Amino acid sequence: MGRHARIALCEPHAELRALLTRVLERSGHTVVPCERAGGWDGEPDLLVLNPGDERMLERAHELRRRDPGLPIICISTLAPGERALALGPLAVLAKPFRIAELDQAVALALTGGVTVA
Repeated sequence: MGRHARIALCEPHAELRALLTRVLERSGHTVVPCERAGGWDGEPDLLVLNPGDERMLERAHELRRRDPGLPIICISTLAPGERALALGPLAVLAKPFRIAELDQAVALALTGGVTVA
């Protein structure tokens, strides 16, 4: 089993945000809404970002400025634009994706891209 982490979730669609929260929490992670990340809840270990929403993208840039090493996973129906790619995401998952794909991307992001046996 991989490392358990505090994950900032920047997903504007309420239904998908709720589903992703449940999936990530079932994997043992703590999910922090994007708006609260870096506040009293502490700094996130990972950011899962839908880069198609300008507010979410701006918040991701704020979090990146605070922590230049913050791993980021982009999840989107469209290819990320230049501003999203400038964040240097470790993975880009095209919606719809499988839960196993998200789990694998999270595990790799939390281990610095190194597979843990």
